[in-house]
Amino acid sequence: MTDRQISLGGKWTIVKDSENIGRICGYALGIPDAETEEICVPRFMPSTGWAMHFSYSNVFPGYHGAVWYYKLLEELPLRGAEELILLEFDRAGYLCEVYINGAYLGEHRHHEERFSFDITQYVKGDGSDLLAVRCFEPLAIGEPIDGITLARIPNGVWANSADVLPGVADTFCMECFGGITGEVRLLAAPRCRIDDVFIRPNPHTGDVEVRATVINATDAELNEKLMLSIVEQKRGVDVCLAEQSVTIPVGMSEVSLCVRVEDLELWELDRPFLYIARLTTTGGSSYTARFGFRELTVKNGYFFLNGKRFLIKGAHAIPSAADVVSMKALGFNMIRSIHRSFIKEVMDVCDEIGMLVMESPVTAWGMTMHENTAQMVFDYTANMVRLHRNHPSLLGFYIFNELHDLDIMHCGADALPRLRALSPDSLFFLSSGRWDAESSLGSASSPRSETWDICFGAEGISGYPDFLPRKFQGGHTAATVGDIHPYMNVPVDAETREWFRTMGADTQPILVSETGIGSQCDPMRSYLAHSQRKLMDVITVDTVKRVWELVDEFIDFYGFRHIYPQATDICRDADLQNGAARRLVFDMIRSNPKINGYSLTSVGTGNEGTFEGGHGYVVKETVAHALQEGWEPLRWALFSSERVVYANRPFKIEAVLCNEDLLPPGVYAAQAYIRGKDGCVFSRDFKLNYPEEGFGGMPPLAASVFSEEISLPEGEYTFCIRLLEGGAPFGGTLPISVIAPKKKSTPTVYLFNMPRRVEKFLTSYGIEWRLLDSASRNSDVGIVLAGDAELSEYETLLRPIAEKGGKVILTNTELLAERPELVEAIAGEGARSQKIWGRLYHHDCVAISHPVFDGLQNAGLLDVEKYGDCYPRWIIGGGTKPTRTLCAAIRIEATLCGTGLVLGEYAVGAGGVMICAFRLAETIGEFPFADRLLLNLISFEAEKEL
Repeated sequence: MTDRQISLGGKWTIVKDSENIGRICGYALGIPDAETEEICVPRFMPSTGWAMHFSYSNVFPGYHGAVWYYKLLEELPLRGAEELILLEFDRAGYLCEVYINGAYLGEHRHHEERFSFDITQYVKGDGSDLLAVRCFEPLAIGEPIDGITLARIPNGVWANSADVLPGVADTFCMECFGGITGEVRLLAAPRCRIDDVFIRPNPHTGDVEVRATVINATDAELNEKLMLSIVEQKRGVDVCLAEQSVTIPVGMSEVSLCVRVEDLELWELDRPFLYIARLTTTGGSSYTARFGFRELTVKNGYFFLNGKRFLIKGAHAIPSAADVVSMKALGFNMIRSIHRSFIKEVMDVCDEIGMLVMESPVTAWGMTMHENTAQMVFDYTANMVRLHRNHPSLLGFYIFNELHDLDIMHCGADALPRLRALSPDSLFFLSSGRWDAESSLGSASSPRSETWDICFGAEGISGYPDFLPRKFQGGHTAATVGDIHPYMNVPVDAETREWFRTMGADTQPILVSETGIGSQCDPMRSYLAHSQRKLMDVITVDTVKRVWELVDEFIDFYGFRHIYPQATDICRDADLQNGAARRLVFDMIRSNPKINGYSLTSVGTGNEGTFEGGHGYVVKETVAHALQEGWEPLRWALFSSERVVYANRPFKIEAVLCNEDLLPPGVYAAQAYIRGKDGCVFSRDFKLNYPEEGFGGMPPLAASVFSEEISLPEGEYTFCIRLLEGGAPFGGTLPISVIAPKKKSTPTVYLFNMPRRVEKFLTSYGIEWRLLDSASRNSDVGIVLAGDAELSEYETLLRPIAEKGGKVILTNTELLAERPELVEAIAGEGARSQKIWGRLYHHDCVAISHPVFDGLQNAGLLDVEKYGDCYPRWIIGGGTKPTRTLCAAIRIEATLCGTGLVLGEYAVGAGGVMICAFRLAETIGEFPFADRLLLNLISFEAEKEL
């Protein structure tokens, strides 16, 4: 582009045109007599100065409709007598109409495409020229604007329809993509100008082919001389020069030049060497673009950069350039977009620091099928390809993200040959997650291929068992498609752990392009970080403040203020716990040698990622540490057959060495040992044999190198493993809790509709129990363990409890979902049984210090993985305040806070009902924490009776 340009970035005036009357009422002629707001174009985060993708929804929260932008052109760029003045937009959408001094220049329909208008004849140059831009993006449903509804255009979010979010789509509270979201500038340009350049460097020969798109706006063909120089960016010196005489026809055409760079330097992740191509014409036009020599390929299902295998280590985000730098420091080597292409600043920084990019256009998410879908998918994807194909950081282009619809899928799949023509040397990916599950289509297309290659998972294998990407925790089968989003429920059960470690064992490698376990948002910290950085105009600030208040209400309502004086204390404990959860996910994934890459959930949001409040305001400390250790090329992954084990009962320990081709195959001395409070209780010296050949004839990315069956007495232990020669793997410790359930007293317990396993369990511990019958109901029963029953049966049960005292311990909150009347009878009007069994977003449980938790855990946030299968899946939300709260659950997000009772008592006359959401009846006798918790509950109530 020419250097003679004026940026129009900065403060603009914006007016809401909610009635869509602006064109009729002359809004193009001047700023109307209406309420105006100030907006920054492009939207900037003042603390960093990096441009961000924010639309006019920052000024008009939740608004989808027409707006008018205004900017006074106080000066124009200097130009020659035969030159043009161009008004150029990087990004604006969806429909954008442009006026100068009331004169209509034209319209543009797209979100991410650079476009321009010739304004030479429309401007006066006296400082009074007024630029007016009308933009809009309509609602998902409701009245169309200019015949357009959101469902008929690219919108970047799959959750935009009434089918997905009933009651929300009519207002569409998520961020609008409309408006001016990129840079705007004025350019002085020759009538014959270079508009775009595509560079194809060959890393094997040093040949560089430069294809230039030239626009000749004169009325005759021109003879021009093109001059090309290649410069090393690091030293700023020319490495080769070339020139060529060309004839340029009227309109748009393409010309090519070729040069050779001798003694080239490759672009590597740890040494990103860059070159600059400078193309000029004798007519005064010039264009500068950066590039690098590198080769990205897929071989035997693994990724290679310049002939060296590497593991994708990524996350998705809409980052600032500063965020990308932080990600690199945390061990990431890839950033992925899921529903829009990255801005130039982000791509440039990725080039400079060695960070790979996988990106998708706005059409990747949220498209519906109609007569224009195929064209829109191609146009948006092709634009993304043209924008970023020169960047050496580009790992590949995703066409879709999490797409079910096969008709839309084929719109993108069938466009591959035309997309390939735009960028022959790029990797293309069909759809992140492959929710279509059409295994006859490959997930990726290698450079210079015009087909979807069969290179991942069991794609192309006839008769292989179907894989359902969204069915987990008990529904695992096999990985047919090789690009998956296998989200797991929290806590992670044994079947899921084993599935992650073995999926793809009999297939080609698999790309886990999204999964993870999130943590709670910290609204207090996020709000104060916004205040500290003076970002209080961001629309989420008020919502975050309200969520902070809701967390405070939770603390006070359930009586946790003595444990957590401030809301942020809960969230920081959740951060500590999430660090351990992240390590578990890393262990499961990195221990599988057939997983060729792993991309986390979002890196920049409080629930999902490493940053609190988005865009790098605060880094979550323990999650950051887990990431750095998890991404290490050489690390340990340790496992035990059970997360919590019974005392003196055999269990298995295992060590896997995860090795990203860093440690050579061979035999190495190693030691495994277990430490307890009194010292080392187990030690084993052994020879670690790392295999030479795995899938594809290459050393495996992971190998199990140690396993043994042991038993331990009650206590807290740490399983450790160390390599004594050859390398220094990260990690190598695993905490193990060994529990010996104990009873403290032997009261008589009455059972009401409890499973047989509970009877057997009580008998095994010498606890006297009786079935609650009609005779005993009218006596002083003391303690009743109660399961499912009709409301009338519970009313009969509770009547003598209310009259004579005693305690009912209600152990099945899941079935209470079908008994709303009973829930309200116990917990008050408005109380409901609510499901909390989550995946990425989940509840954490807060407990007080109490005898019920003796031998399990002290006050604070419960360890999700230690409670394992007995962790609550349903809670009691709403209603009246419990008489006593022992444990309650909370889920904190940026815009909401969900809470409910896990373990607590409600008064019923002279007696009471203890709601217990822990899954005791389902796991008793099989899980130590469940056994200990039930024994503690019975003992506590018995001692109260005494």
